[in-house]
Amino acid sequence: MVAGVLRLATEGDLELLAVLDEMARVDPDRRAQLARASQDGQLWVLCADGAVVGYGQLSDRFFQRPFIELVWVAEAQRGLGYGARIIAHLESVCGRSRLFTSTNRSNGHMLHVLAKLGYRQCGIVHDLDPGDPELIFSKRLPGETGDSHAGPTIWLDPSDRESAMALENAPAAIAQMLIRRPPAEVFQAVVDPAVTSRFWFTRGSGPLHAGTTVRWDWDMYGASATVSVEAVEPDRRILVRWGDPPRPLEFSFEPRDGGSTLVRVCDSGFTGSDDEVVAQALDSMGGFSSMLAGMKAWLEHGVALGLVADHHPDAHVAGD
Repeated sequence: MVAGVLRLATEGDLELLAVLDEMARVDPDRRAQLARASQDGQLWVLCADGAVVGYGQLSDRFFQRPFIELVWVAEAQRGLGYGARIIAHLESVCGRSRLFTSTNRSNGHMLHVLAKLGYRQCGIVHDLDPGDPELIFSKRLPGETGDSHAGPTIWLDPSDRESAMALENAPAAIAQMLIRRPPAEVFQAVVDPAVTSRFWFTRGSGPLHAGTTVRWDWDMYGASATVSVEAVEPDRRILVRWGDPPRPLEFSFEPRDGGSTLVRVCDSGFTGSDDEVVAQALDSMGGFSSMLAGMKAWLEHGVALGLVADHHPDAHVAGD
């Protein structure tokens, strides 16, 4: 867990957050929400190296259950683990056996963090943001008391139950690898298709820049993917949407000692029956494990192992 001290917010913190938080700068309702949370003793700020770098808000207005309303981290500090640090602290102070939170389906980074911390989807709400439903998550906390039952599962529309059940039971496919090269070089190996093609796809139509759409091809399988690039944080994080229907795929790059980088890949949002979703997640995890192993061999030793092509040799198309 990253370093940092969490404490209850003060009036001075509110003035600072009104400047630092992009939403609070332009939305008086957000500022009022933070002020109420501070008065109620439900707003914690995270300080690192003497500066406020993030905050988290709890509430008890979700069916009288503890609920994480907000988690915010300063833009320059994102991708370093501070969001998980804040959530872990809110878990420690909520005083109940189950904690709830929510996020938009499009928020791939938050979905990754929640999956890593052991949260499970328990509901879905449509029509808050058109085309981007709000997913409800919960986590049972060890060693806490106060709840005699698991808590509510929310279905605001009966038609949601079948689709949300599949999502609830579907783990995100997460793979990771320590690569003994600096973050800037490892990050560029994913951004630049001339490098990525040495260990993953056969060819890419262009580099990854936020707001662009590219195509990745695996010629040996006769397969391709249209990729919409949603976020690029240099040397830290890349978020795209791919697949049919499009689902989030996130790469994160964590600096480690000795000029190394821990690369994590999170592929989520699989659809279909429970069996189909599990099969997709397992196949994705295996594929990205091979991709990361090939990436390590190429960046550390300049060796192209061809692992992705060898992963399913019987699936090659004629001529390859």
